[in-house]
Amino acid sequence: MIEPDNKEHVCERCGECCVNGSPTLHLSDFKLFEEKIVTLNNVYTLRKGELVYDNVGEELDYLKDEMIKAKELPGSKTCIFYDSDDRGCSIYSTRPLQCVKFECWNPKKFFSSINEEKLSREDLFHQSPTLKKIITTYEEKCSYEKLGELFEETQKGNRDAADEILEILQYDTAIRPFIGEKLNIPGESIDLILGRPLVSTIKMFGYKVVGDEEGNYSLMLDKDDES
Repeated sequence: MIEPDNKEHVCERCGECCVNGSPTLHLSDFKLFEEKIVTLNNVYTLRKGELVYDNVGEELDYLKDEMIKAKELPGSKTCIFYDSDDRGCSIYSTRPLQCVKFECWNPKKFFSSINEEKLSREDLFHQSPTLKKIITTYEEKCSYEKLGELFEETQKGNRDAADEILEILQYDTAIRPFIGEKLNIPGESIDLILGRPLVSTIKMFGYKVVGDEEGNYSLMLDKDDES
């Protein structure tokens, strides 16, 4: 954790904060969508119960509530809004609250934003009953709490639980292009509406998904995750 040294500082545009993770958005950042500074294609959802790295606690932890985050550039942790050529934020004058609060020499200012109300899918889609219903139905079927319970049963040898997990994985894979096509939603926005694909996040339970040429899934222990 960065410690303050009680000296006067200004941002030196090193870009370290931008290449080590994207910001979580807060309710006050909703205006960025209204002003079209940030679009639904620029962000994604980390869902309740998902295992993520907690920068404050400096450890992996399960989310108590969902978070909306700016996307990162493929294969990296670099924020999508970071301009590497200019070594600065492409939306600096209208950057999200967390970025405004972040000063690497003054972590107390950043920590003051932690208790600010975070943006949610409910806030973004409050005027779309269709999308709200899709999200509610999806969470009922694919919540991480439910998956955790099923994996516990699977580890006890419950084959029915394993089969139900595979059904959920198939459902998650199928519904993404389906709602994109039916509702004319860009593929880039699906990870905001439904969160990240389960075939990529399922490793949090110590398993990985293997698919065959016909699109069928099977579960295998993730040996890379073994301690």
